[in-house]
Amino acid sequence: MIATPDQIAADFLLMELASRGIRAEVHGANIRLRPSDKVTPELLARLRKYKADVIGALRLPRLDEDLLYEWRERVAICIEDGGLDQSAAEAIAWRQIDAAQAAHVGQRGANVAVAEGRTEA
Repeated sequence: MIATPDQIAADFLLMELASRGIRAEVHGANIRLRPSDKVTPELLARLRKYKADVIGALRLPRLDEDLLYEWRERVAICIEDGGLDQSAAEAIAWRQIDAAQAAHVGQRGANVAVAEGRTEA
């Protein structure tokens, strides 16, 4: 997949944050920045502008090979078959990956409960 200008801008923004000693973490649909006293209004404005791409840049490296393949496939389907733009396609792909991971964790928890002789999930 070819990087979009917004993805490139998000990567540069993350490099700038790191060079200033600011750590960025994803928490749900939000980005947490620490230490917050180093974040300027200009940096915050740029983060808001590229928020979806920054979240993607922070989350993609954490996906295992299978989930990364699924994510890319879902993005491509949304663009090719659904006619969506890159940003909308990625948002849908993240929701689907998150739902699949939540279902997997829930199933794993149910399997553990059964293995331990409990009936609750």
